[in-house]
Amino acid sequence: MSVAPVLFPRYWWGVAGDDLVAPTISVVDLIQQHVLSLDIAALVGTLVGHRSPLISVGGYQRHTGKTTLLNALLGFASADTTFVVTKGNAERFEFLDASPPERTCVLVGEFSDHMPRYLWGQRAARVVRLVEQGYTFAGTMHAHSVDDLVEQFVAAPVSLERAELARTGALLMFQDFRETPAGVQRRVTGVARLYPASRGPGGLGAKSLAVWDPRDDTWNLFSSDETWDELARWAGLSAAALRSQTEARREALVGLVESGIEGYDRVRAALVEFPA
Repeated sequence: MSVAPVLFPRYWWGVAGDDLVAPTISVVDLIQQHVLSLDIAALVGTLVGHRSPLISVGGYQRHTGKTTLLNALLGFASADTTFVVTKGNAERFEFLDASPPERTCVLVGEFSDHMPRYLWGQRAARVVRLVEQGYTFAGTMHAHSVDDLVEQFVAAPVSLERAELARTGALLMFQDFRETPAGVQRRVTGVARLYPASRGPGGLGAKSLAVWDPRDDTWNLFSSDETWDELARWAGLSAAALRSQTEARREALVGLVESGIEGYDRVRAALVEFPA
């Protein structure tokens, strides 16, 4: 399958410039660096393949690797996906007239008002609401927890309703880093998913899908049938089909890791061979 190279404007990385730059670090690299596990990559990759919105979340430190993680996981998006990078304060949403919703992923360098190229206020709210029109989105954000992230979105000036966040089904990837004698150690510390919950505050629920245990540097993933059923309903599949797709992705990722494949575009070309 022919896959166009992925190129993002330099400001996607939070630096000045509109020239196009290719990502270099793939999900295979991050697995090899033990930033996330094969199981997390397979699960998130399956959901991204079904167009789940995705937010890569760091604490309030810089250089946690939010954009690097996001880029790597976007490698699971289907080959016909058009990535549209928003322009912060200059964003006018003109792409809506030209980009088919079912093939468009709207990218937000960061959900914040920290830089002019980042997106906040009603522009940020509009991106989230585009999910109901068939678009998906991916971006980064600073937050300590799911509650912290939600409160930022529901407070002014974004002013989203909790139910609007719930309907996105967004995946939240929490990441942190620490200095060790061997160098900087980056880890995905948790994966959560927003979903509609009648008993949740404002109709919003948040379910933990994976948690990192720093004591032995491993991850624990959910195992409940109820969670598989809920994820499968969102994806329009049976729970058995979703489990099968996730396991197939895991087996393929094992093969890619063992093969020594290098290069973001080569890995992406291999990833999009998975059936959606």
